[in-house]
Amino acid sequence: MGQYSLEKVEELHVNSLFPLSLIDYFPSERIYLGYVNKFSDGSEVALVNEDGEIMISKNLKGEGPEEYTGTLNGLAFTENGDVWVQTTHLLLRYDQNLNLIERIKYDSGLSYHLYGRPKKFPWFQKENNSSEFSWIVNPTRVGNFLREISFERTKLIEIFSLKEDSTYQIAPISDRSHYRDIDMTISAMYAPIYYLERENNELYLSTKLDDEITVYDLDRLKVISRIKISHGEFNSLKTIPITNKSLPSYKNRITLAAVNERIYSLDENIIALEYIREIPYGTYEKRIADDPKYHHSRDPEYRRLIFFDQNKQISNDIALPNGTIELTLPGNRLLVKLIDPDVEEDFIRFGIYKLIKSNE
Repeated sequence: MGQYSLEKVEELHVNSLFPLSLIDYFPSERIYLGYVNKFSDGSEVALVNEDGEIMISKNLKGEGPEEYTGTLNGLAFTENGDVWVQTTHLLLRYDQNLNLIERIKYDSGLSYHLYGRPKKFPWFQKENNSSEFSWIVNPTRVGNFLREISFERTKLIEIFSLKEDSTYQIAPISDRSHYRDIDMTISAMYAPIYYLERENNELYLSTKLDDEITVYDLDRLKVISRIKISHGEFNSLKTIPITNKSLPSYKNRITLAAVNERIYSLDENIIALEYIREIPYGTYEKRIADDPKYHHSRDPEYRRLIFFDQNKQISNDIALPNGTIELTLPGNRLLVKLIDPDVEEDFIRFGIYKLIKSNE
C-alpha cells in the first residue's frame, strides 16, 4: 500500500461565540453552508465565506410564511448554490439571503428527528434529469428499523422519489458479508454509513459493523464494486455471533467497541473511511472519572482514516488531526474543526488538510 499523510495547508477562522458546524461547500463561490447552535434559542442556518465571515445566519423555524415548524434534519446546496433545508415533512429551497423560493410537502412514511444535529441532505437527480429529483430518507448513521426489526427483510437505504411521490429501498442487510454473524440484540446500534457522490450518482455504503464498502450505481440500482476494508484495529467482528454481550461496553450502557463512523469522497475517485477504535474498559473508566462528559467517539486519539480507490484499499490507518472532520473540499482536502481544550478563543478554528502521497 502507498504511504499517505495529512498535511495542514491553511486555517479558517469563523467569528462565533456559539458552536458552529459546516455541512456543505459550494466550490464555484467558495462558500460554506452550516448551522449555529444557539441552544435554547434553536439553530440558525448560516452561510460562511472563505475568509471566515458569516454572511448570514438566521433561525428559519417558526410560524411565518417563509419558516418551518418541524425538526431541522438536513442542509445542502442546490446545483446552482441555493440552499435546501429539510425537515421531517418539508423540503424548502432558499436563496443565499435565506429568502424562501419553494416549499415542498412530502410523506416518506418514516419520520426522523435529528434534534440539534442536522446532516448533509443527500439529494440526487437520476440520470441527471431534474424531473427525477430524489433523496435518501434515512440519514447516514441512522438505522432503518422503524417499520420492522428483521435483518432478513430489512434494507439499509430508503429513497424517496419526488416524481413518484413514493419510496423504494435498496441494499438488503442480507447482502452484507457478516449478515449471518449478527444477532438482533445489536439492532439499536446497527446502522448504515454512506456518502452520496452526486457527480456520478454513486452511493458508497457500509455499516457500523462491517469490513466492506459497497459502491452502488443509483441510476441503475446495481452494485458496481465491493471494496474490502482492512482495519488496523477492529475486534468487533472477531467474536461470532456478534451480540450486545460480545461487544465491549461500559456498564452495559455505553459501547466501547470499534465501529465504522463516516465515509467521504475526495478527488480522483478516492474514498475515505473514518472509524473509531475500541477503547479498553479501564482506560474509559479513568477518562470519565477525570471528565464525566468524555466519550472516546469524540476523542481524535481513537479515530482513524483509511483511503481507497474504486476497487481496493490504498492506505493503512492514518491518525486524525486533533479535531473532527466536517467535510471534504476540492483538491483532496479535508476541513477539520480543531480542538484545543487549553485555549479559549472567541472564534471557531478550522484546519484545512491535504491528502499527500509520499514518494516511494
